[in-house]
Amino acid sequence: PDAGGVERVRFYAKKLNAIDGLSELITTKFESISKENKLFMMEFALHGLAEFSLISKKTIDKGLIFNDLLSGMLSSNNFDFDSE
Repeated sequence: PDAGGVERVRFYAKKLNAIDGLSELITTKFESISKENKLFMMEFALHGLAEFSLISKKTIDKGLIFNDLLSGMLSSNNFDFDSE
């Protein structure tokens, strides 16, 4: 892969590994999984969680965003105290 592709994979891996417990979940279920397949399975798990409405999934121009459902409901942008 080109240098840009390598950087994208590193960024992708960094974002997936930043999700608490996700790496451990995959390692526990698939003990001998390769690094590349582990990243795939981590994203696959996120899609499964979104499919069962345990997290939200939003499509953006260049990909997807997965979020905790409560974080969206409780974000400060949803509370407009000044308008009252």
